[in-house]
Amino acid sequence: MRDHLQQQQPTKEEQQRPTPRYTQHEKYKEQEKAYFEHIIAEVGVENELNFRLEESKEELTGSALQQVDVDGGGQDAVGGNGDNVGEASHKSSPLSDTDIGTTIQTLKDLAGDSDVLTTDGFKRSMAEDLTLFCLIDGQSISNAFSVEINPKKTVDGLKKSIRNEKPNEFRDVDPDELTLWRVSIPITDEDDEVPIVLNFFDEKKKLGPATRLSKVFPEDLPEETIHIIVQRPLLPQSDDLNPEIAALRKQLSDMQDSSITIGIIVKPERKVICNWSAAIDTVTVSDLMKVLVEFYPQYDHDDYVELHFYITRSSPSEPIRDDEDLRRVLRVAKTQSMKQLTISLATPTKGFSAWTFKDVVSEYNLSESTDVGIEVLPPFVGIEAAPLKSDLEKEVLRHLLDEVGLRVEVMKLLGANEATRSMVVASFLLAATKLFKEDLYLASQRDLSGRRGNGALDFSVHPRETHSYTLGVTEVKKENFPQGVAQNIVQLEAALTSKKRKRGTYEIDGEEESLRSYGIVTDASQWLLLECTLHEDETVTYRMQELERTINYSGKWQEDAKFVFERLVWLWSRMRDEIPARERYSRKAISPPSDRKTTS
Repeated sequence: MRDHLQQQQPTKEEQQRPTPRYTQHEKYKEQEKAYFEHIIAEVGVENELNFRLEESKEELTGSALQQVDVDGGGQDAVGGNGDNVGEASHKSSPLSDTDIGTTIQTLKDLAGDSDVLTTDGFKRSMAEDLTLFCLIDGQSISNAFSVEINPKKTVDGLKKSIRNEKPNEFRDVDPDELTLWRVSIPITDEDDEVPIVLNFFDEKKKLGPATRLSKVFPEDLPEETIHIIVQRPLLPQSDDLNPEIAALRKQLSDMQDSSITIGIIVKPERKVICNWSAAIDTVTVSDLMKVLVEFYPQYDHDDYVELHFYITRSSPSEPIRDDEDLRRVLRVAKTQSMKQLTISLATPTKGFSAWTFKDVVSEYNLSESTDVGIEVLPPFVGIEAAPLKSDLEKEVLRHLLDEVGLRVEVMKLLGANEATRSMVVASFLLAATKLFKEDLYLASQRDLSGRRGNGALDFSVHPRETHSYTLGVTEVKKENFPQGVAQNIVQLEAALTSKKRKRGTYEIDGEEESLRSYGIVTDASQWLLLECTLHEDETVTYRMQELERTINYSGKWQEDAKFVFERLVWLWSRMRDEIPARERYSRKAISPPSDRKTTS
């Protein structure tokens, strides 16, 4: 025994303090657990059961611990039958080596590997330290480091552990000058060189110095995750440049030229698609989109596409809503010397094919009841037959009949699928476009996105000069004409609303000008013509008309085909006449779309 463990006489208060009695009876189970937690706290063990005997001798005193009957034999710690726990007196002599060893072993046996209720009310193994993965703000994941610490420690203690773990990083920085943030950032091999910037994360919590870690991390920690972001204190203004200040000033100097060159990655791709250079102070989202549409032409002229930025591939995205958002992202990228910028492109509206006629009736308020057919649409009156008197018109009609005749001869149209029917439909559309080749062109499978829908169009008509908007859309259906009409309704609105820019008020002869697009729904035999009108208040209305004649390709179909073609030519003339109004409304595109399937 050491001198400071010499025998001491118990005080009056100690003599009156009840000595806990431990049995195996169920009602004392929770009391036993609380008592041994109290003893562990008194001796400063703090969740570690691997005691050293010499340390226990220094901590344990006769007034702090009592011998206990761990076998539950009914004897008091001091003696007697133990029926009245509060009446036993304390043992006043110091504990022997054997007593201390027995008490320590008792604690180990009772705790074992099971969970123990901590003083903070959370369950955690007494032998388990926290392993926290930490990262200094602005560094890449490959610089993450771990700190092992007892969960009963406070955040202030964690700061000291971090300071001791990274003495070079925090040279001349006191632990209390550090700021710690609770985060949850997955660690992946793909992102190990990507700098982590705290300001980009919404899910974060600043930790106060007096908070116990068991409250910050009450449950099992996720693996392969950054748990703590460490922020350095702001550097004081000084003319005495240390290396860190010099590096920061160099970064500031580099930013003053307001330019950046960075690799662009578009999810889900994993490789850089191009290296992009931009002037940070003046760059616009439109500048970035011009580069992106060279690789993703489906988003050309799409004002509804959404841009999102990712700090790492696995982190949550942040929207790039405007030019200032983009400039902020690029400034951070330049400050952190980022070599790659990961973004995604998305259109929030649903696909054209997902719309049913019931959906359209409800969405466009076509009727108070959704249990109606396509006849609910007002009639498209005034459809006329183009005269087809010129030599060119007669030649185009003759060529159309010969081409359709060849297709009827070599193809089985009865019960044919949409792809086969599309080949016949294409002959009619090509012939009509041929008569307006100076003003219009025909496209196949061109992507369109608008206010309520997006997707590829079977066929579409566009102005030849600018290519920047859609005048007409044809939907080919084998069957289910109501759904075909529903798709065409959403497509025609998209053709008029693919630009978000608010339309001004244009006047012709003192009247406000409306914009129109034209549609066709057909199976190559039955033909429905539609008109969509966008009004000044941004609402849309529709008219529809089924042509009186149906082309029966198993009989004498030529006259019926001529009847349909004459009305298609009239519809194409309406599209051509719409160009001046659409030019005033639409932003002009500089170049034609890339990689389009076009036929003229």
